[in-house]
Amino acid sequence: MLNIPEKISEVYNRIVADFKTYNKNAQPAVKNSWIGSILVALAGRIFDIYKKLNFILKQAFIDTASGEYLKRWGSYVNIYQKQATKSSGNFIFTGNEGSLVSIGTQVIANDITYTTNQSIELVKNEITTTNYTQELDLVTITFENNHNLGTGMTIKINNIDCVVEVLDANTIQTSIQDTLSGSITIEYVSNIVSCIPSEYGKSTNLVSGETGKTQTVISGVNINCYTDYKGFTGGQDIESEENLKARIIYRYQNPVTNFNNAAIVTFVRSLSEVGDVKVYDITPAVGQVTIYYLLEDNKIPDAGHVQLVTSSIDTDLRPANTDMSDIFIYAGIPVTINPVITNLQPNTTAMKEAVSNSITEYFSNMKIGTNFYRNDLIEVIKSSIDMETGLGVTSFTLNPSIVDITVTNGQFIKLGNITI
Repeated sequence: MLNIPEKISEVYNRIVADFKTYNKNAQPAVKNSWIGSILVALAGRIFDIYKKLNFILKQAFIDTASGEYLKRWGSYVNIYQKQATKSSGNFIFTGNEGSLVSIGTQVIANDITYTTNQSIELVKNEITTTNYTQELDLVTITFENNHNLGTGMTIKINNIDCVVEVLDANTIQTSIQDTLSGSITIEYVSNIVSCIPSEYGKSTNLVSGETGKTQTVISGVNINCYTDYKGFTGGQDIESEENLKARIIYRYQNPVTNFNNAAIVTFVRSLSEVGDVKVYDITPAVGQVTIYYLLEDNKIPDAGHVQLVTSSIDTDLRPANTDMSDIFIYAGIPVTINPVITNLQPNTTAMKEAVSNSITEYFSNMKIGTNFYRNDLIEVIKSSIDMETGLGVTSFTLNPSIVDITVTNGQFIKLGNITI
C-alpha cells in the first residue's frame, strides 16, 4: 500500500531532511530564508500531487469509487444511477351526476400539485349485488368489476350513507347498523382520472386513502377527491451513491445469465423505490419462481407498487419461454418484534434515546430471509452510548418474550414499538 502523507508538514519535513543530507550547512528552516521559501512551495505542489494520487487510487476500486468514476464502473455492466422520477396514479372525483372535470384541473395533496390528464364527466353508479358478508356492523362487499372507489368516500347502501375502506380493486368494507339480507343496492356518483404531479421524488407518492383538494371550486364537483386502491407510486429521489455502489458490487459478484436469480435481483433493484429483493427459485413448483421485495428503508410496498414491478418484469425481463403465471411477485412479509426494556441503567432521557436509535438502526438493516437472534439485539443495546455524557449501558432487562426467530420464505424481521 502506498504511504501517502496526510499533512503538508510531513512532505515539507521530508524535503528538508533530504536537503540537509546533501547540504549540511544549509538552514532551510530559517523563517523567510530564500531556500526555505523554495522548499515550502515545492512541498505544497508535491502534496497536491499526493492528494490527486490518493483520489485516483480510490477510483480504481469499486469499493471506494465515487461520483462519475463510480457511474463509469456501473456502466460497464449496465447499472446506472436511478434518476428522480414522478409518481403516477389516479384521483376519484365525486359530486353531482353530469358535472365536468376538465383536463388540466389541479389537485393539491401533501402541498404538491397534481394535474388531470384528461376531461371526465361524473356518472352515477348503481349496483345490485348479493356478494357481501356481514359480521355485526362490518360489511365486506366484493364487486364483479373495479369499483373505482377510494377510502374515505361516501356511498349509499340501501339509501343509507356509508363511508368505505378500500381493500383492493374489487373489495371494500364499511360499517352499517342495519342487518342486511338478500340483494343490496349500492349507489355513488364519481369518476376516475389519471394525474401527474408537478414535482419529482418520493414526496409525490400517496398511499391508498389519501385525499386531495381541487385548487379551484368546480361547479357540481366536491372539493375533496380520493386516491384509488393503488395510491400514487413510482416517485423516487435520485439514488444515493451508497445504494448505487451496493447494486454495482452485487452485479460484479453475481454474474447474470438469462433470468437467473442474479438477473432478477439486479433488474428489480433497478426499479423505482425498490430496496431488498429475495428470489426463491423452483417455488412453489418446478419451473416457477417467487420474488419477495421491500422498498427502501424496509418499507412494505402496497398493491400499486407490486403491480408496477409485475408489469415491468413482464415487459422488460421475462423470457419468451416463461409465462407470467409462473412468476409470483409479493411484498415482503413482516414478522414484528416489540422490544420492552426495563431496569435500564443509566436511566436518563439521553440514554433511552440512544438505545432507541441503536435498536432502530439495527432493524433497518434486516433483510428478507435473515433470521433474528435475541443475543444480537442484546449486544446492540449494550453498545449504545449516551452522547451527552459518553457513558454506556451498564445494565438492563429485555422482555423474555423476545426469542430467536427462524424466518420462512418471504419473511423479514420488522421493528414494532419500543418501550423503555
